Amino acid sequence: MNLMKGGLPLYLQLVGILRKRIQNKEYQVQIPPENVLTSEFKVSRFTVRQALEILKTERLVFAKQGVGTLLSRTDSFKYGMLTGDFEHLIYFASESTVKVLDKETLFPPKEVVEKLQVSPGEKIFRYTTIRHLKKQPFSFSYIYLPYSLGLMIPPRELKVKPVFKLIEEYGHVPLAETIHRISAASADEAMSRALEVKKGEPVLLVYRTYYAQDGRPVELSEVYYDVKRLEYTIRLRRQTGLEKRS
Repeated sequence: MNLMKGGLPLYLQLVGILRKRIQNKEYQVQIPPENVLTSEFKVSRFTVRQALEILKTERLVFAKQGVGTLLSRTDSFKYGMLTGDFEHLIYFASESTVKVLDKETLFPPKEVVEKLQVSPGEKIFRYTTIRHLKKQPFSFSYIYLPYSLGLMIPPRELKVKPVFKLIEEYGHVPLAETIHRISAASADEAMSRALEVKKGEPVLLVYRTYYAQDGRPVELSEVYYDVKRLEYTIRLRRQTGLEKRS
């Protein structure tokens, strides 16, 4: 299989293909060795390693010395958004209000390039929003969208619906899942004003990457929360013997 040259970087194209194969359970235990991937996709080992590093940051795979690149043991694809997380987010959105502080087009930073799988020289849309819950500032967000999708979404709709619903309705792109990555950050000037916290105070940062059913990433959100106003609960489900055999 030959990747397309001249558009999206080769390693990002490879990330999309490998991620989709993992989602479709084409790989059961591990990713094929580097030499197999270089031969199949006609790319260098360096390109393969770049792609695998991104999959590692997404917690989809991990490397084990002497064995290779193994799939992470996770039920995220089986018990993901469509079995609870999407519905929870839709409910939460209905109980809160959003104000759009800014809308702009820009050249994306490196992390956004990798997460959205866009070219470094390709402009994207970025929305800056503040969400209130029970009339209190709750979260401050940067929402990144591919340029083509950003053109389709009316900014006024952001006040009443979550972006991923607008992607489905206006972009006609059915979504399948999201990957959340939780980190810590310090409030900058913009966050301190929006969240009513002191500059430099710790805030919780949640990266959310939303994926279409064909495996494409279509939205990246950086959401900053005041730690005094958020309780984040994660539920881990243990497989039964029947599920392990299926």
